[in-house]
Amino acid sequence: MKAFAIVKSILQVVALTMVLLTWSSIGRVFEGLTAKSNSLLLWFGPPTPPKQIHVGEIYNVTIDFVASLATRKTFLNASITLGMTCSSGNPAGGSSYQFDNFLVKSKSGTRYVEYPMTAAELHPDAAGSLCHLTLAYTYWPNVARKGDDTPIVPTSDEAASDVFKLVRAPRLRPLPPANATVLDPADRRLSLQLRVDDNLDGRFSARRLALVPPAYTHYYYTAVSMWPEDDPEWSLDDRASGWTVLRWLAFFAIAYTVRCSERARAIIRVPWDRLVGWWGNDIEDPLAPRKTVRSRRRSILRDHIPLHGPGA
Repeated sequence: MKAFAIVKSILQVVALTMVLLTWSSIGRVFEGLTAKSNSLLLWFGPPTPPKQIHVGEIYNVTIDFVASLATRKTFLNASITLGMTCSSGNPAGGSSYQFDNFLVKSKSGTRYVEYPMTAAELHPDAAGSLCHLTLAYTYWPNVARKGDDTPIVPTSDEAASDVFKLVRAPRLRPLPPANATVLDPADRRLSLQLRVDDNLDGRFSARRLALVPPAYTHYYYTAVSMWPEDDPEWSLDDRASGWTVLRWLAFFAIAYTVRCSERARAIIRVPWDRLVGWWGNDIEDPLAPRKTVRSRRRSILRDHIPLHGPGA
């Protein structure tokens, strides 16, 4: 029974954890636990995309991966295609970029890609519609197998990011600098994900993307300290005020008087009993003696019950 209780408590904790997680996370965890050897799982990691991305900006995409490697010397060679799909007339909202020889040698990791949202890479009818990034990848394990001429079959999979709106109008307020010392959490996330594209002339064709980390992964802050020499009128006043001392003396004097004087306790008991009586009378005391009426028949029978004792 004790083992059954332990198993039941563990299952309850697991069920509560699954409920607290989002459905996408549950599916991702399930796929990671049930993944076969030499498998790869890619998805768009946090932070989530901004609600709006304006034309002329570069979006820093976060790609997370989890791999199940057969041995320590195994690595997965993946080919990734990153594109954008919009709800406009043309489903392909932006250019597609190919990443060959994406070698995965660890069980998990993060990669970053700067995806341009400029007029050169976007279709004319893409602005003003809802879009999301798509990730299609094909991978095959590089495993040295002796005496086995069976070809390695590649595996394909795909993923999609959250939906965002592509806006052609410029921002009313410019993007905050990514290295600002004081930023709100929303502005920090926005400045980390987006930056303004300097090449807005549109004279170049679709560029070749590379895996690059974000410009600023940590945000530093400046601590401001006040020193006595900065303010000539500043002084360290650690003296207690007379009013504070008087209040504490009055408190201790009243407590001591109530503890030592019976008359003081009687004076305080009158308002206390009246206060408690406001709701105490409405509650029946279970310890109070009850008025019992003994039946006459039982009393008559009790007189004829023989007594078993020393005097009987």
